[in-house]
Amino acid sequence: VFSSLSFLTLLVDFVFGDMFMLWSYRFECSYKVLDELPDRVFLCSRRGAAHLDDVMGARLAISTEVTGSAWDPRYSLIADIRGLLCELRRPRLEELQELIETFQESQEDFGFFSVKCFSSDRPNYAALEPDIPIRDLEKIIEIHRKQYPWTW
Repeated sequence: VFSSLSFLTLLVDFVFGDMFMLWSYRFECSYKVLDELPDRVFLCSRRGAAHLDDVMGARLAISTEVTGSAWDPRYSLIADIRGLLCELRRPRLEELQELIETFQESQEDFGFFSVKCFSSDRPNYAALEPDIPIRDLEKIIEIHRKQYPWTW
């Protein structure tokens, strides 16, 4: 009885432990930091995890206003939020519609967390240059106000 119970425990451990580890190996990846944005947000290039987008869905492109360069499907925005590393993704249209429907049904606000990457005096990536002339910075701010009035 004891040996059959031990064998059964070993079999369960193998199936739910080792086999799951082999199955999840396809999600193994590493990141190379390409650029650092304010407030510990990083533009990274992902290496590995070729099947991650199959499970999580393809990442939508992020504007050059945020990243400073053209978006590549291998890029990720990673935020260090008090020691917890999080990938920042744009929500898909279906996700936004689901949020609206849930809000309309419950009338409860959704919480959010802002990483404060940009501000009114530094509204986009172009305005982050440390040696930018004031005149150029004012032009960037004015253009941003016209293009994105809802953020002001």
